[in-house]
Amino acid sequence: MTPFDACTYMDAAAAALGVPIPPERRDAVAANLARLHALAQEVLAWQPPGDALQRRGNLREGLVGHWRKFLRRNGRENGYSTALH
Repeated sequence: MTPFDACTYMDAAAAALGVPIPPERRDAVAANLARLHALAQEVLAWQPPGDALQRRGNLREGLVGHWRKFLRRNGRENGYSTALH
């Protein structure tokens, strides 16, 4: 896997989105992208416990079920969306 280069990603994303990044902010933006990349790697590396998928059928069904319980407890009146994609 190619190592993540925050500056290269920043330049490509800024060009694709047409968003200029002021020179005085480049270091801060690159540092934030590097932090986000590190956090994403931790999330992607996470593995559910061995029997979690068997207990829930599959991860998506389990997450949807948790979201529905959350909505029942907290309701739409708090501005939470009921859309499940």
